[in-house]
Amino acid sequence: ADDVLPPETLEILSLVADFDAVLATGHVSAAEHFAVAREFARRGKLLVTHAMEELAGPNLSRAECVELAELGAHIELCALTCCGFLATRPPAELAACSQAVGIDRATLGSDFGQAQNEHPAPGLQTYADALYDAGLSEAEIRRMACTNPTRLLGVS
Repeated sequence: ADDVLPPETLEILSLVADFDAVLATGHVSAAEHFAVAREFARRGKLLVTHAMEELAGPNLSRAECVELAELGAHIELCALTCCGFLATRPPAELAACSQAVGIDRATLGSDFGQAQNEHPAPGLQTYADALYDAGLSEAEIRRMACTNPTRLLGVS
C-alpha cells in the first residue's frame, strides 16, 4: 500500500536526514506524499514538489497542502499550475494556498521548460506578477521565491 514505506525508502530517508539534505517528493501519488511526510517531515527537510499541479504533480487540494505543512513539509507552488500553456488553476488559488499553509512553509518555482511556455526565469517573473495581482505582497513573494528556498538549502 502507498501508506507503508519499504525498507529501501526508510534507508534513503535516514541518509537524507544524516546529510541534512532536502528530500523532494517528485512525481508520486498524494498517498505517497503523506506516507513520506508522516515518516520524515519532522526529522528532515521535505519539499512537496509542484503540489497543486494536475499534470506532473499530485494535484493536492489546499487542505491537503495545509495538512502536509502541518506535518512539517514545505510546499512548492509552481507557475506551471496557473500560468502558461498548461495552466489548470487560477493564480488566486495558489496565492490562497500559500497563505493557508503559511508563507514560511511555501516555496515558488516555475516548473517551466516546455516548448510552449516561457523560459523558466521569465516565467517565474510572470508568476510573481500574477501572485501579486492576486493579492500577495512583494515581501511575501520574495520570501517564498528567495528566502525560503535558500534557508531550506542551508545557504542563507
